Amino acid sequence: MRFPGKNLLILLLMVSLAYAGNNGVNNLIVLNKEFYSDFLKIDPIKRDFYLDTKLNNIIQGRGYVESVGIYERYQKKYRIIITDSEALNLTIRYNIFTNNGDYLTLLKKSELFEFRGQLVIYTPLNSRKDAYIFDIILSSGALIVK
Repeated sequence: MRFPGKNLLILLLMVSLAYAGNNGVNNLIVLNKEFYSDFLKIDPIKRDFYLDTKLNNIIQGRGYVESVGIYERYQKKYRIIITDSEALNLTIRYNIFTNNGDYLTLLKKSELFEFRGQLVIYTPLNSRKDAYIFDIILSSGALIVK
């Protein structure tokens, strides 16, 4: 006897396995003191492997503007360079890429900027793994007024 819903059951099983196997892609990761505190507890040799699991996820962070200018990458025209304000004993620099030219006039050096975007790649700056550059494609950002 043939079970009429067998194909549907197989399809549902395949979809659920594919969804479970996405490793959290596109989940929001907040880069705050708690995140960096947990990150510092990871053995330095394993930090890159940990960051590999965060690639392509949406991250949220904040930091101080270093510069804003024209620098084309990832099919985006502008780059905002931010130094993280909550990275504890780490040096974290964000290269944030956008097509929104308003940031050229809106952002000034040393202003606090909060952003959300996709983590594209990270680059360790030393063998101690306590300094990184994160490349981010901006989805939204706001100047923080104190």
